[in-house]
Amino acid sequence: GPYGEVWRTFTDPAYLTDLIKTVWGRAKGYKLLIAGSASGELVGALRERGIDAWGIENNRYIHGKTPKALKKYNKLGSIADMPFKDEEFDFVFETSLCHLGEKQVVRGVRELNRVVKTGVVFASVTSDMAPAVIDRYDLLRGVKKLGTWWEWSELFFGNGFDLSMHRRDCTDALWTLTLAANKGPGQWYADSDSLRYSFFDKVDADLDD
Repeated sequence: GPYGEVWRTFTDPAYLTDLIKTVWGRAKGYKLLIAGSASGELVGALRERGIDAWGIENNRYIHGKTPKALKKYNKLGSIADMPFKDEEFDFVFETSLCHLGEKQVVRGVRELNRVVKTGVVFASVTSDMAPAVIDRYDLLRGVKKLGTWWEWSELFFGNGFDLSMHRRDCTDALWTLTLAANKGPGQWYADSDSLRYSFFDKVDADLDD
């Protein structure tokens, strides 16, 4: 259906803020980038909650449906070349890396590393998601890079990130939140292990070309 009607199926703003609070201990006072923000509904919902949320979206058609009040906060552009300053955001919630071609994916991850201070929530479609979930929502539409959670993690490891769970393993708490938000088996995350590979800390900004 139209994004404006279905976006909450994929992204619950309360769930997202609970995840950030659980992993990084931040409940408010942070700046968040939505990488793959479509027409800005999630940006608006988070701003209503007091989060300094911004978005970037490369699809001109869906971006064009951004409400007038949110246009300042929802930018048109590619996550492989973002119009933001270094370390401008505390966190990034990304859903769009899988829509980049193979050559652009590394640039995209490095751009995430450049603009973020603390960490990234990885939420792109992966090949080890349940086939029924992929089919139900036609999740492979527009996907150019399809990998497992572990393969995506290796991309992050090689470009200035490490698993947040390596520093503070709160997987059990995340799984409890996920089940309560109805994002568990049959809906999005098949098991708690997939959540481990969804949160990355920035560890190194000095990357070799």
